[in-house]
Amino acid sequence: MLQQEAEELVRAINEPGFPSDSQEYRSHWDQVVSQSNQLMRQRYGDLVWLAHHIHAYHQAAGREVLPP
Repeated sequence: MLQQEAEELVRAINEPGFPSDSQEYRSHWDQVVSQSNQLMRQRYGDLVWLAHHIHAYHQAAGREVLPP
């Protein structure tokens, strides 16, 4: 379920086709991510949201972590 939501988030971010170095892309990215975070918190609660973001941070940093 979370994987599907993550894939949907990536699709929503890229859908308008803004250049990734443009202000339009950044504004759109901020809006879509904010909506996604709000929805995730509503569905799963703050603790799951926080655990997911910590896990994503570690993955982005290239660290080996246990799944949330």
